Amino acid sequence: MAVDRPIADAEWQRLFEPSEVEPRQSRKYATLRRTAGPEVVFQYPGIGSLEIDQLDEALRARLGADCTPYPVEGLAIVSCPARG
Repeated sequence: MAVDRPIADAEWQRLFEPSEVEPRQSRKYATLRRTAGPEVVFQYPGIGSLEIDQLDEALRARLGADCTPYPVEGLAIVSCPARG
C-alpha cells in the first residue's frame, strides 16, 4: 500500500471496505466498539509522537484488557482476539 494514494483511491477503499474507519483527526474513542471476531486497531499520531503509550492505553481501555499493544514507530496498534 502506498501512503501517497488519496483516500478516495479505489484500492485504498477496497483495503478498508470491511473496516470501520474513524475520522482522521478523531482521538475520541466513545464510538469505538469491539467486534466479535479478531481485530487490529491502529491510530497514527505521527512519527516521534510522545502520545503512543497514552493512545495504546486508551485503545485497550475501550476495547479490553485482553488486547495486546504492538510497538511500531509512529503508530499506536493493538490486536484483540476473537470473543466468544
